[in-house]
Amino acid sequence: METVVETQAVFFYTLSQIKGVGQQTLQRLVSHFPETDSLFQASQEDLESLLGRHPANTLYEYLHVIPDKWQRSFKQAQEVLLQHLHQAIFPIAITSQLYPPLLRLIPDPPVILYAKGNTALLRHIKAVAIVGTREPTRWGLRVAYRLAYELAQRNYAIVSGLAKGIDRAAHTGALDARGKTIAIFGTPLDTIYPAANRDLAERILAESGLLVSELPLGQQGFRQAFVQRDRIQSGFSLAVLPVQTSRDGGTMHTVNFAQLQKRFIACPRPPRAEATARQYEGIWLLIRDKQVPPFNSDNVNYEKLLTKLQVMRQQLLPDVLDEDDTTEKQPDPVETWQAAWESALTEPTLEALSEKTQGKRTRHRKPSKSSENSTTLSNNILW
Repeated sequence: METVVETQAVFFYTLSQIKGVGQQTLQRLVSHFPETDSLFQASQEDLESLLGRHPANTLYEYLHVIPDKWQRSFKQAQEVLLQHLHQAIFPIAITSQLYPPLLRLIPDPPVILYAKGNTALLRHIKAVAIVGTREPTRWGLRVAYRLAYELAQRNYAIVSGLAKGIDRAAHTGALDARGKTIAIFGTPLDTIYPAANRDLAERILAESGLLVSELPLGQQGFRQAFVQRDRIQSGFSLAVLPVQTSRDGGTMHTVNFAQLQKRFIACPRPPRAEATARQYEGIWLLIRDKQVPPFNSDNVNYEKLLTKLQVMRQQLLPDVLDEDDTTEKQPDPVETWQAAWESALTEPTLEALSEKTQGKRTRHRKPSKSSENSTTLSNNILW
């Protein structure tokens, strides 16, 4: 199976390097010709009907007219992807069984993903994206951390973008809960952006998390890559929870993609003390336009939220099993997340979860088994 996956990745990568073959053309080619043989058997007329005259002529010439050009390019692609493997980065073709099932459903899935870390998480369907501004308020950091912590305890992988602010708080909350987290890059995996979050990327790898990008090593970064990354964040997830964002913030791209991909979206209602802060402009827009249901972040009914996620999963992937679909009784979330949050704030400041690096491991307090807190949590209202 591994040989097939590697061969397909090399095939698709070779196609992507042909002049004039962009992302949309590549997706059409992969959809119609998933195997090398099927592409070589296609006539020039077949290619023209799919791509148009000029792209078809270029591709046909590449395959049949210039001697050995395809073979040379294919060998070069093998060498490039081998360089990825030497750095423990695995190219995952869209035809691979390792490819994320939810991501395959979106209108424009990456033809190749580059993954480093716990690749079993690629098949982990129970995933929620928690996203938001790079310049959050204290309340925003706390909410992102708590949501990630409590969902991670319930075996949901937390997806975010490794940015400062809300993203960092979300990844950290999941890790402090000893849960799963997936960081989606807008750069190749050998380029940590921002550099201040290198320690977080290293911690994700050390604690069985996953780093993912659609960009191969050596590709120049470009601004639009971060917008394209946002579609992958939502595509990996059953739901997107935007915590704080301005009207034109990057988080709104993720929300828009989630709507297009028919994923569940909900957002924490801004508190009165910060209701007019600019970090909530986008959140208020979503609430007032009735695009997204709000919830009280201090009184989240996780039982109801989990039901929403289960319904979404059944709608999107009714026949696909999660590779890690175990359900275990979890410790009381009210006390454990607070202990972890207070501990994180002492190492050394609140900025450890936003702009500064956080090198120390967060301390964990043994969870309480109090049934009173658990009962209160289950009776609260999500929105």
